Amino acid sequence: MKRKLCLVSGILFALPAFALSACGDFTDGLEFTASEDGSYYICSGIGEATAAQITIPSEHKGKPVTGIGPWAFAGCENLTSVTVPDSVTAIDAYAFIGCKALTEVSVPDSVVSLGRGVFCYCAALTDVKIPEGLSYVGGQTFYGCISLTEMIIPDGVEFIWEDAFAYCKGLTEIVIPDGVVSVASCAFYGCEGLTEITFPDSVTCISTGVLENCINLQSVTFGSAVTQIEMRAFDGCENLTAVNYGGTAEGWGSIVKGLDWNADTGEYEVNCTDGTAK
Repeated sequence: MKRKLCLVSGILFALPAFALSACGDFTDGLEFTASEDGSYYICSGIGEATAAQITIPSEHKGKPVTGIGPWAFAGCENLTSVTVPDSVTAIDAYAFIGCKALTEVSVPDSVVSLGRGVFCYCAALTDVKIPEGLSYVGGQTFYGCISLTEMIIPDGVEFIWEDAFAYCKGLTEIVIPDGVVSVASCAFYGCEGLTEITFPDSVTCISTGVLENCINLQSVTFGSAVTQIEMRAFDGCENLTAVNYGGTAEGWGSIVKGLDWNADTGEYEVNCTDGTAK
């Protein structure tokens, strides 16, 4: 089968040719693939559907539709909205990558698994909610979603993986709940609209490049549980004025700091519970 190449975060992926060619002007419905035992279906592609607004059915041929397959709607540049039924529990990797006109996706709380890069390069996406049943935000989930302005991460999430919100240049507000224990490398890389961010006390490490090139970031807050700030964590945050640390000045001094963790930042103060630190 012929394959096309797709560039994601500097990495070339082989994309099945049908994932893009299936987005032409056809007349019939969505594509579905049956499970091996025939007990359920996965929505596997746009098939012959031509509507810009897609509603995925909860059943197909009398069986439940439980997922959206990998690359299912990849490159469907005319798609503007998708409604996912409560029967769906998983949306696989890169399902909507490159849907440039997609503005709205209704994801039900029944979804407990979002694959890598699900909404990668959905440049017009403004309205999407992370489902309550999710325990993580996967790598590159919202990579390059430049029109997203705010995101509330639900309480059940524990992990935010690498590049999850990288290059979300319009993002101005992000709420990270107390249950999050890890925010991986470059999670908010290049989020130029962010002016402040707070990591919950459950986070122990400020990861590599996590806020790199957030050029308008002025304030970052994290707790006394942090023991390490990795390389380039705040690199390029040229308007940074305040690092708010939930421990003492002595505790700040004991944090292991990686190479260039604060390169090219603004003239900031480190505010501790007992004053400022250097």
